[in-house]
Amino acid sequence: MTLSVNMAHELIKRLKYRFVNAGVPLYDYSLVASHLEDGDEWHEAWTRLGDLRFGEAETAARDGQAACAASLFTVAALEYHFAKFLFLSDRQRTQTLQTRSSDSYRRALEFGSGPSRSMTIPFGGTQIHAVLREPAGTASGATRLVILIPGLDATKEELHALSETFLGRGFATLTVDGPGQGEAEFDSLLRPDWENILPVLLDTADGFSGLDTSRVAVVGVSLGGLFAGRCAVSTDPRLAAVAVVGGCYDFSISWPSLPALSTEAFVVRSGAGDVDAAAERARTFTMDTAPDSGTCPVLLVHGARDRLFEMGEVGQFEEKFGARASTLIAEDGDHVLHNLSFRIRPAMVDWVDSQLR
Repeated sequence: MTLSVNMAHELIKRLKYRFVNAGVPLYDYSLVASHLEDGDEWHEAWTRLGDLRFGEAETAARDGQAACAASLFTVAALEYHFAKFLFLSDRQRTQTLQTRSSDSYRRALEFGSGPSRSMTIPFGGTQIHAVLREPAGTASGATRLVILIPGLDATKEELHALSETFLGRGFATLTVDGPGQGEAEFDSLLRPDWENILPVLLDTADGFSGLDTSRVAVVGVSLGGLFAGRCAVSTDPRLAAVAVVGGCYDFSISWPSLPALSTEAFVVRSGAGDVDAAAERARTFTMDTAPDSGTCPVLLVHGARDRLFEMGEVGQFEEKFGARASTLIAEDGDHVLHNLSFRIRPAMVDWVDSQLR
């Protein structure tokens, strides 16, 4: 899809809170927003900024400025990501930018304050790409673990700030690009059955000493909220809590009103081929086909001003999970509550902390 200048201006205005609260500097956001004169400029502007921040990070690294290097490499990773996150017509460009984003993020982790490692996890003939981060100065004893799942157009790199919030409270995080997401999108397709993916992630975490995998939490955002909801039906005793953040109960409900770029992203990342086939495939991305099983508590976090997934889907989740569901609703919250991250992220951490004790 060609991005018109009007679409570009509307998109960057609508996604301001998402970009900035993910870690894009407000200054960089403003540079793009104020000079966006053509739809094609979107990719070029964000890529130029990513290149600039990456170069500054390299300089900081050579000068022994570890904290500065980590920060700048992270910004570069995010700006490369947002250069392509919803624009898939040029698959070579998408893959190049994803590679730059992931490589930049791995460089950031080299200079971070706590232990971290990137990994690939075999699954169904393909690979899940993941980053395990542990808090700095972990005290004696095993560290509690939270698995973070992105959505349709997000990636593990975009969840860095959410990971930071958990690390600040002493949790380790395993942030994943599952099938059809991020680094994994070029050799796999989106799939809804995350109850089958979860045990593989837990088994992988079991292989690392120092992690407490006896009680693990899962947090998913946007379409990743559906994936987290599917994890919640798992009977695996290691799963202790699930948070669904701005998630959908049934992707087909919102399908008719999805923005065109999101529709195209699902067409490509689900392997549907065209819009009609994607509409049919969207019906399989639902909680209705998940078994009525699982016992862990589920927190449903949603903004009443969510433009993608309406409040009615929260009620459907409540019906599915019954007494084990609780809600955190923000009347002034947008999609995934990006505009309220300063309040919602710590509240989620508090809830997870209470469930994993």
